[in-house]
Amino acid sequence: MYVRNEISNGVKVVKNAHDTLIWLKLDQQFFNTVNDLYVCGVYMWGDDSPANQHVPDNLFDILQDDINFFSNKGSVFVAGDFNGRVGIKPDHVIYDSNNIEMDDIDYTPDTPLARFSKDTACNAQGTKLLDLCKSTCMRIANGRLHNDHMIGNFSYANRQGSTVIDYLILNERDFVNVCDFSIEKFNAFSDHSPLTFKLCCDSRPTNQNVNNCVFVKWDDEHTVELRRQIISRLPELNRITSTCDASRDVESVNSSLNSFVHILRDATDPLFLRRTKNNGQSRFNNTQVGSRTAVWFDHDCVTSKHEYLCALGEFNGCKSNANRTRFLDCKLRYKRVVKRKRRQFELKKRSDIIKLRHAKPRDFWKMFSSRKSAASNDISMDDFFKHFKELSTEANFGNNLEADNFCTNHDFSADNRSHEELDRPITINDVHAAIKSLSRNKASSSDYLINEYFLATSDIIAGHLVDIFNMVYNSGHFPEMWTKGVIIPVYKKGSTCDTNNYRGITLVSCMAKLFTTIINKRLTDWCDENSVLTDAQFGFRKGRSTVDAIFVLSSLIEKTLNDKGRLYCAFVDLRKAFDCVNRNALWYKLYNSGIGGKMLRIARSMYMTVKSCVKHCGSFSDFF
Repeated sequence: MYVRNEISNGVKVVKNAHDTLIWLKLDQQFFNTVNDLYVCGVYMWGDDSPANQHVPDNLFDILQDDINFFSNKGSVFVAGDFNGRVGIKPDHVIYDSNNIEMDDIDYTPDTPLARFSKDTACNAQGTKLLDLCKSTCMRIANGRLHNDHMIGNFSYANRQGSTVIDYLILNERDFVNVCDFSIEKFNAFSDHSPLTFKLCCDSRPTNQNVNNCVFVKWDDEHTVELRRQIISRLPELNRITSTCDASRDVESVNSSLNSFVHILRDATDPLFLRRTKNNGQSRFNNTQVGSRTAVWFDHDCVTSKHEYLCALGEFNGCKSNANRTRFLDCKLRYKRVVKRKRRQFELKKRSDIIKLRHAKPRDFWKMFSSRKSAASNDISMDDFFKHFKELSTEANFGNNLEADNFCTNHDFSADNRSHEELDRPITINDVHAAIKSLSRNKASSSDYLINEYFLATSDIIAGHLVDIFNMVYNSGHFPEMWTKGVIIPVYKKGSTCDTNNYRGITLVSCMAKLFTTIINKRLTDWCDENSVLTDAQFGFRKGRSTVDAIFVLSSLIEKTLNDKGRLYCAFVDLRKAFDCVNRNALWYKLYNSGIGGKMLRIARSMYMTVKSCVKHCGSFSDFF
């Protein structure tokens, strides 16, 4: 059973009998119906099925009891594969009438209803289905309602012939609740044709907003045009950067940066900005077998599929024995071709993986790093907004009186330079080195600038970036545009309905990341040169991998065992460690480590005015 996410809160599984009778309850209030709706998905085993040996009860008896039980609670709809052929035999009691002496006063006799069917045969399973309908006052919708009215289309086809064994049965009074019913055309996925029906209700999905989703898509073919557009705007960029030296207050910094980004976007947006409509629902990849996007789906597959589809169209148009035989032959050929091609591809891929394991171990392990799925529609935007907002308020978790007093009394705006190498101006070599370290195919933030822009035009705008970055560094004010981040919830593990099982990935400005890359490298180099960090710290340090830590630990274990001693190890994993750092204590720690002046001022400014919003299903929350 599959239920769409937007209506899942109104649907509940109320009974499952042997995985062959599954009852769903459609809530009256959620769907705004007169009463609750009970829908049963059915698969009736044939009389010769081995499954009958493991189930002592008769499935038709179980279904009859269920129908009688749920009919007292609401409207009942039963649909599925009954493995029964009823032909054109009646599903009601013939010549039924009131018997004053025997029937209750409220007894309603069965009304004769015409029903058509292309399948005129009846088998034992079909007789049981007819008896079920008569005993529960249910009626067969096939051949009676909507697109199948007076038709009775075949629902199953194999080499022995075409039959009707898939049905929808319901009470006659509930005919008005079915707004559509049809036996669809045969397709490649089953020997059965889909049986579809729609129930009338007034429910609407909670999210009906259609948003214009804006994103940046890099295209190498536009690189030359991008460079030409940037060069044509150099006079405008020069005018902005010429005033950077005098920009020290917050307003001037924000104004200069906004103008700089605006000019860049005038050149880049027409080339790379894309817009698409999104209805607020998650999108899923359709990886059906036989898709033209599959690597192994070659010319043979295309030809075989074309022949199969032609035969399928002829059979759906005229269900003669000749068309049915040709359709089944083409279908069998198509499936065999697809199976063979996919098998050959899998064997080749397996061989390539084995070779890759020894030739390129890094690429080998990358193949097994699974990508986390996007956030589930089971969680609303409000839930994610509340969750990440609470995490942001925990940033100053814990009390540190000494650190609080320091931040209250210390003058961060004073030009108290502690180390010349930390406060020196940013150079063009710093910018070029930072640009070379940028990775491609990274998402943009709200300014819609991506790393590829800087990589493609570094020789043109590097000097202007130097002026902008020095303006920001000297002022000690982190620009407002750079403080805005977009949080993407990424599922980790556990229930998809729990916000605690999602990690927030924050998309920040690529231009801001370029600036912070320079600052981070300067700070890291200074710490290494002055031995600020202990040798016991391996995280986030170049040349100190997990392998080194494992080697140290194994050496300690080996030495302790040789000395016949005991070694106690503690492995601690701090939950949400980065979200709960006391920032006042962090600034105090940096100051005590000898870091002050511009470096401490800009680092503190980054976190003082940070803002975030949540992006979920194409929509954005408010900033917090």
